[in-house]
This record gives sequence, structure tokens and C-alpha cells, in this order.
Amino acid sequence: MSDRVRLTRQARDDLDRLFDFIVERKLARDGGDLDLATQALAAIRRGIDTL
Repeated sequence: MSDRVRLTRQARDDLDRLFDFIVERKLARDGGDLDLATQALAAIRRGIDTL
């Protein structure tokens, strides 16, 4: 059995804003290190995949 999850446009926009927030915060704080933003995006993708 398999299920498919579709994100609404609003959900996708929310995820985009979340990622942008993390990138901006990380760039402002640590002078350009994007590791946290990359990890956050990977975690979001894993979370969606488990749905």
C-alpha cells in the first residue's frame, strides 16, 4: 500500500519562507555558513517523505 501526499501552494510557500528565514539568520550570525540551512532543508524533505 502506498499513499501520496500533496502539499498545497500555501504549504509550499510556508516551507520556502521557513528555509529563507533559516538562511538569512545563519548568514547574519555566522558570516555565511549555510550548513544549518542545508540540514534544515534535508530534515524538511525527510519529514515530507515519511508522510
